Amino acid sequence: MEIDWHAPIDNFWPLMEKTFQKHGAKPTHDRRQLQSLIEAFPADIRIHTANIGSTPVAGICCFATNRRVESSFYLCADPQFEESQALSLLIFETLKRARIEDYRYFDFGTSSVNMVGRENIFRFRKVSVRFGQFRTTYEWKAER
Repeated sequence: MEIDWHAPIDNFWPLMEKTFQKHGAKPTHDRRQLQSLIEAFPADIRIHTANIGSTPVAGICCFATNRRVESSFYLCADPQFEESQALSLLIFETLKRARIEDYRYFDFGTSSVNMVGRENIFRFRKVSVRFGQFRTTYEWKAER
């Protein structure tokens, strides 16, 4: 298995589609929006994929939110290659790389869809990170 630290969106997006279809959800960004963000912030938004041969089987899209924090905005994998544990390897290697690049914190992103906690994500985080927290969201409604 090899990791592509600067994978093109064309290799990543099919993994996104499979992952979100599996969970019956939609990503925050569509393909065009994510591509535009990557082009606008090339040093801060990066896609990494784990590949078996020439086939991308898992991916992470990371956002550097500041000099100290990197965040995995999207984690995705092809369900056909689940037994390969490619996503686990990619997460591990991404954490090592973040440390080498001098990030102090790694944010695994949200654990909910439409403000409903996703049990599978909570289970993953419970065994793989030091602590977790459910964020409170505020909405500002401006009066006219």
